[in-house]
Amino acid sequence: MKKIFAQISRYLLFFIPLHSLLLLTTSFSEELYNLQYHPTDSLDWVILIYLVPAIAAAFLMRLIPYTYFDTTKHRIITVVYLSIGIMILFWSQSHWGYFLSRPSIPNSIKKVKRLVSELSLEPNIFPACNLKSKDRDWQLTSSKRFDYDTTQDRIEYFLDNISISLNQEETNWRKALNKTSFRLNISKGIKIHDFIQKNYTFEKPEAGYNRVCPFSAVDIFEFIDFDGNKIYYVSYSTNQLSNDHYAYYEFIIYKNENGYQIKQSNRFFTM
Repeated sequence: MKKIFAQISRYLLFFIPLHSLLLLTTSFSEELYNLQYHPTDSLDWVILIYLVPAIAAAFLMRLIPYTYFDTTKHRIITVVYLSIGIMILFWSQSHWGYFLSRPSIPNSIKKVKRLVSELSLEPNIFPACNLKSKDRDWQLTSSKRFDYDTTQDRIEYFLDNISISLNQEETNWRKALNKTSFRLNISKGIKIHDFIQKNYTFEKPEAGYNRVCPFSAVDIFEFIDFDGNKIYYVSYSTNQLSNDHYAYYEFIIYKNENGYQIKQSNRFFTM
């Protein structure tokens, strides 16, 4: 057991500085820093920040004999470091909703064949929290390729990176969604919203942050899969739940003869 602790202590001597140096480096590069917010299954952030220093530390640790670390002091330091690391991971999961990086777009959306329509909603001022349709120019965000931190752009980057058909007249999904003919019927959108409200429990805001309407924006995308079934991607952006703490939700909704069904869901938090 002492030898194992000595090996771990020797390994951490190299891993922690290398890991910290990479974190510091990425903080000066928007492109690298935003890798952790990538909306797809990209492992670039995990590879860069964790796997690269892990492999480097495995080779560099051989430069120092492990017997040097076979002391009570180093064993205590090792236990402290490991405990702090585990606590940070669980705190991240509790506070942000994920351990290392944000969850990817739910994978069941990858089964879609055709984008049919879209509807953006926002709360009406009066009557309170009645959702109304909102016009969005989908071509405005196409140039900001590395702004992954903007949660509402997650579905856009996903659509940019997959092969998806529209119809014979349209090939560019951004141009198509700017047309009213691609607007999802608002009554259908409200039905989907009401279904989610009845079948999912959203996070409650802390005292002092209660709002009449907890949502600041709702986006609904209607797709058809290869079997002709309708699939909906629904995202919710909330108002502040606590100090600089906002929730973001994603749902994949299937429609069948029995109505709607929540197939997959995501939830995480942002600042």
